[in-house]
Amino acid sequence: MSRAYHVGKIDQLFTKRDSLGASDVSVQALLEMWDEGIMVVDVHPSLAEKAATGQFVLVEYDVQGPQIVQNTVTKLLDSKIGDSAWKRMKQFHEKRKKAMAAAQGIESPTGFPDARMVR
Repeated sequence: MSRAYHVGKIDQLFTKRDSLGASDVSVQALLEMWDEGIMVVDVHPSLAEKAATGQFVLVEYDVQGPQIVQNTVTKLLDSKIGDSAWKRMKQFHEKRKKAMAAAQGIESPTGFPDARMVR
């Protein structure tokens, strides 16, 4: 079992009371991730009532097998700590995008090469 953690920001919460029907009382969060990803993950039941839109969270990526990955919000971060981690990880991501583009000799406004830019 291998675990990794990533910082995300809650964009929207999905709860039983917000839906037309639900099979359980679990809560999911639509997250914007530090690496420009967006995903929906489970919110740990002990944090579900405290989670709020705009809040920084720590997401556990628990790899349980070749094709079994569980993504769960395991911590709600203090806004100052979350913002600091978010900015640090975003900085790293921007630096990595620029290095990738430079290594490939590609100038891209986003820093990521895409299919139209392949030579």
